Amino acid sequence: MTLSRLAARTIFLACVLLVGGNAFAAEGIAEKAKLCATCHGEQGIPINKTTPVIWGQNEGYLYLHHGDMSFFRAPFWLIAIYSVIFLMPFYLIQGRGFEPSMAGMILTIQSVLMAITAPFSGYISDKIGSRLPGMVGMGTMSVGLLLLSTINGVSGLWVIILGLTLVGFGTGSFISPNTSALMGAAPGNQQGVASAMQAESRSFGMVLGIGLAGAIFTTHLAANTPQALFTGVDKGFLAGAGVAALGVMTSYFKKR
Repeated sequence: MTLSRLAARTIFLACVLLVGGNAFAAEGIAEKAKLCATCHGEQGIPINKTTPVIWGQNEGYLYLHHGDMSFFRAPFWLIAIYSVIFLMPFYLIQGRGFEPSMAGMILTIQSVLMAITAPFSGYISDKIGSRLPGMVGMGTMSVGLLLLSTINGVSGLWVIILGLTLVGFGTGSFISPNTSALMGAAPGNQQGVASAMQAESRSFGMVLGIGLAGAIFTTHLAANTPQALFTGVDKGFLAGAGVAALGVMTSYFKKR
């Protein structure tokens, strides 16, 4: 079995498990529905004439405006970030010929920026909510990955550093608000379940990120041309940028 085929099967299995795991989120939505019924009525037609009638509204509309998207946002940033973690060592060591120690120092930039940004992002999200910091984080990550998707065998070191800086800043800006939103949405007696859901989404995000990047990279690498490695890396980063852009959309649907 080829590596690309194995990666494809890994992605498929992870998707099946992830979709199955999302059933745990239904309890939270059901509880919110009961809470809404106290004002809007069980059928969506309130007794109080000043309360809006929600009967007949599309359920998808209601979910997007009242549901919590935090659980679904976590895999997006992990898929994006693990495309960098998986692909960048191939580019730096095999593609550009850097020493492993030098490649490690370059890769550290992303982690350092993430560690610096996360506390400030968490503080800001406590003040203004998780929606805007989450959008900014995923958007910055997408821009960084788009920049990295342009690198080749002669790209300047500053381009690589700038791309990793943007990805690190975006990651740090997103992690704290998303974690706060997910844990804050769960009742006090379900904090353990919320924590498990978060761990599950992160695990599958890692699997999907490595599987997607690996499938794209090995597919292009099979061409066995001088530019095959760089093309595979670029396309992998481009896919990661697209996934991060989807993360911006899910962050937008978060009310606060």
